[in-house]
Amino acid sequence: MVLKLDSTKELNRRLVLEQIRTQDAISRSEIVDATGLSKAAVSTLVAELMEAGLVEEVGSQSTAIGRPRIQLSLIREAGLALGAELTNQECRVILTDLRATPLRHVEHPVAGTDLSPAKLLDCLQRCVEEVTADIDVSRIVGMGLTIPGVVDPSTATVLLCGMAFKGHPETGDLRSSTSLDIAALIRPRVGRLLAHDPVVAKDELAAAGFEPAELPPVTPGVDAVVILNNHLTYQRLNVLELVRGMAERPVVVDTWHVLRPDEVIAARPCIYVGLGWHRSSIEPLAP
Repeated sequence: MVLKLDSTKELNRRLVLEQIRTQDAISRSEIVDATGLSKAAVSTLVAELMEAGLVEEVGSQSTAIGRPRIQLSLIREAGLALGAELTNQECRVILTDLRATPLRHVEHPVAGTDLSPAKLLDCLQRCVEEVTADIDVSRIVGMGLTIPGVVDPSTATVLLCGMAFKGHPETGDLRSSTSLDIAALIRPRVGRLLAHDPVVAKDELAAAGFEPAELPPVTPGVDAVVILNNHLTYQRLNVLELVRGMAERPVVVDTWHVLRPDEVIAARPCIYVGLGWHRSSIEPLAP
């Protein structure tokens, strides 16, 4: 079964699979508590994952009240995954099971000074072929590739969400808004600064020196979204649409924790940051 992230159901399926993958064993009711999905939805999604051969029942857990809870576990042998790192000096490829347990590892230097895409891809192909020797490649479900690059904040596009003084109860008043102070700190450090507020009129945002933006969908090419107040509009955002509409290596800064972290991380590889914490499904690039 091919699982595609093209609908809310597929996003929910990934949320459920992630809960099972990160636990040795977990019950359906525990998945309900962790994801906020309904019991019926979790039962349906678990059944589909079991039919796909990714999940199995592994016994029961006694409870003080009610029937024992049936435990679920990821079938780590159901597939294989590849992870690769390609630099101008070397190529490293690792083969893992579905719980990311390393099985094989290959590492080769990039020979010569030719760093053209074709040359680097040839090196990557050799590493992949070596690490998958004697492996049924139909078992490989995917490969993650990391390529270091130069990050230039001065070319970044940042969308600030929630410019008004407060979001709940909603107000369109920009006076004394801390969002303006934050914007003043960010503006000289980025290439393009956009602003959105569901209550503040676009002409007011423009008069305050911002480029007004629509949401949803997110303006194409946005590198980072920064949520600065707790407008109910942001709590109801379609997270899949938001994150998948952003540029490569998207960053979401949620100062009010209005989004659900699991949904953000599951939408696509990204970095999700709050006040005093962060979660990431991609490795930050070296400075």
